[in-house]
Amino acid sequence: TGDICDHKPDYLAALRLLESAPAPLGVYASLGNHEYIRGVGRIRGHFDKTTIPLLVDEGLSIPVADSTSDAFTLLMSHRSQALDYAVPLSGVDLILAGHTHGFQFGIAGRSAFEPFFPEHYIWGHYAKEQTQLYTTAGVGHWLPFRFGCPPEAPLFTLHRS
Repeated sequence: TGDICDHKPDYLAALRLLESAPAPLGVYASLGNHEYIRGVGRIRGHFDKTTIPLLVDEGLSIPVADSTSDAFTLLMSHRSQALDYAVPLSGVDLILAGHTHGFQFGIAGRSAFEPFFPEHYIWGHYAKEQTQLYTTAGVGHWLPFRFGCPPEAPLFTLHRS
């Protein structure tokens, strides 16, 4: 969901690492603000050298062998506020987001800043109507420390309810 690598010389290597992940349905990416800060043209060029689809204002269907006609809609959004925009559209089942790094300060598995920014969905699981959201704290950082908010690269296994 963006901000894949802040050190431009390592960006392609980071993509290659993701590309080698054991992902039966594929690896997909979207852009974050750090890709724009670091030079989105060059970053897009790195994606062209991989098999990872870079999704920018687009979607795709991923066929699953045991699926029925019921479609499951997953939205990758760098910013978690996408939840507020997706809910009125209905039909978005799950949103995966990042951007905030959990503000790098957590208490009891939640961002310590959540009471001050309740509509920013800073870190963890959220739900609104029928739409679920998970905002990852990511593996990167803004500051050279984290407190109570460890780096994470979540792995999700989806099951039909």
